Amino acid sequence: MLADPAGCCCAAAPALLSKKNQSLEVTEKFLDSIQGDYRFDVTVSSALSEMPEIGRNIAFYTLPILVPMDQYYEIIQNFGEDRAVYNYRTYMNLLVEDGLDAEVQAQAEQICGTYLGTSDFYTSSKTQRALDRERLTDATMLIVYSLTALFGIIGISSAAVAILNSLYQRRKEFAMLRSVGLDRKGLDRLLHIEGIFLGGKPLVIGLPILFLNATVLMWMQDVTFMEFIQVFPLLGLAAYIVLVLMVISGIYRAASRRIRRDIIVEVLKDENV
Repeated sequence: MLADPAGCCCAAAPALLSKKNQSLEVTEKFLDSIQGDYRFDVTVSSALSEMPEIGRNIAFYTLPILVPMDQYYEIIQNFGEDRAVYNYRTYMNLLVEDGLDAEVQAQAEQICGTYLGTSDFYTSSKTQRALDRERLTDATMLIVYSLTALFGIIGISSAAVAILNSLYQRRKEFAMLRSVGLDRKGLDRLLHIEGIFLGGKPLVIGLPILFLNATVLMWMQDVTFMEFIQVFPLLGLAAYIVLVLMVISGIYRAASRRIRRDIIVEVLKDENV
């Protein structure tokens, strides 16, 4: 198990910490949202060109400054109240052999809990972070799929109502076609072709827009096509397309049976159609 010495971080270029015994002024206020403005000097006793491999990644241009714990607590006592409380908390990143980090993390939490309050320390491990990411991903995808299903149901139901209304208003047209010799197979073929065009039109328009948006996102996020296609829900998209086509096909089949049951003379005489 590896517990890092406490560190104060500042936004500084690597060249500022390249010389031994160099003095550097560090300020508490590294963001505009921070209320305090405490400043203190740090003398560099040793500098490294890169972060040691301790299982922790430092993002962007943030440089860690490692100091003894007693000096660290002495420094943060001068911070603003909120920042002092935040920085007083001990963070431990555990670096152990593969498969043992969860067990070591539990032991570390038990030891720290004996001397510190639960809000005064925080432990992290590779297994715990992976589990947290998985839970976050599952929760996010549940929301995404729920919204997708909701919009899909609304879209399919709206399309079904529009199709049924359109076919009902055209009953007289179908009656006239039947009166001049349109048989059952011809009516089914006519409605089947209309259903294909109706179901294929949004696919022809929507799929290019979808792939265009995906291409823009891959370019913005610097993601390759192979990385994208591995997580893209192709099966879900295909299932949704098949479902839409099946629903539209079912609506037209039901409408075909309803039209065939109509009495031609009565439909042609009905002024409301």
